[in-house]
Amino acid sequence: MSEKNWRDPKPEELETPEFNAVWEAMKGWDIAVPKELDESGLYSGTTGNHVVAILDALRNIPRKEMSLSSFMGAEEDSSILS
Repeated sequence: MSEKNWRDPKPEELETPEFNAVWEAMKGWDIAVPKELDESGLYSGTTGNHVVAILDALRNIPRKEMSLSSFMGAEEDSSILS
């Protein structure tokens, strides 16, 4: 089993609109903890680690595959995930 490294959010990330938007959407969720982190497979509340995992994944999408305008139905703003 490979271990997943969940990084903590950087202090400056906690104040970004992107972090706060994802946090507001997820803060009431129960999330299943991956077995490699906790053999019990219990659920936990949302943490900043979950939020930055999502934001990091979005930042790592190759630009040619990502179109925010098609995803969000608005004009593309390349500054959103930079």
